[in-house]
Amino acid sequence: MFKKRMTAKEFLEQLEKDPEYQKRDKTHREERKKIENFLTENESPAVNDLRNIGFPIESVWDFVNSKENYYLDAVPLLIKHLKKPYHPKVIDGIARSLAIPELEGNSDLWDTLEELYKKTPPDTEISIPLDRGSRQGIALALKNTSDPTKIPRLKSLLKSYPDQDCDSFLKEAIKYCIALKKIRDKYK
Repeated sequence: MFKKRMTAKEFLEQLEKDPEYQKRDKTHREERKKIENFLTENESPAVNDLRNIGFPIESVWDFVNSKENYYLDAVPLLIKHLKKPYHPKVIDGIARSLAIPELEGNSDLWDTLEELYKKTPPDTEISIPLDRGSRQGIALALKNTSDPTKIPRLKSLLKSYPDQDCDSFLKEAIKYCIALKKIRDKYK
C-alpha cells in the first residue's frame, strides 16, 4: 500500500505546529535581519551620497538589472564608492550596477575594476558564504565594459588570476572584443 502524499498546504500546517521548526525559523529570520541591517549600514555612505544627487534608492542593488540605465549621472559617484572598503556584497552590487555597455571605454572604471579583480580572492578561498560573490560581479562589469584595447589586459587577468567562477566572463569579453576589433578594422 502507498501512503497518501501530503499536500503543500498540509505540510505548511504541520510546520506551523512544529515547535522545533518554529524555533529554527525564528532564529533564521533574526540572523537574516541582522545581516540585512549590517549590509544596510555598511552601504549607507554610498546610498546617502546617491540620494543627495537625486537618486531615491534604498540600496546600491536598486540599479542592478534596471530596465533602463537611468542612472548614468551617478556613474562617477558609483566609481568613487567602488574604490572604498565596503563589504563584498556591497562591492558586488556597485560593480554589477556598473556592468552596462554604455560604460565601455571608461578607463577610470575599467582600471578600478581590474585592480579590484586582482585583490579580490576567488570564492573557493573565502570561508564565509556571505563574503562570496563579489569577484563575479567585478568580472561581469569587466566583461560588459571592455573594448578591444583591453584584450591584452583581459588575457593577463585570465592567466594570472584563474578563477573557475569568473573565467567564463573574461573569456566572453575577449571573444567579444576580438570580434568587435575585426568589425571596426573592416570599416576603417
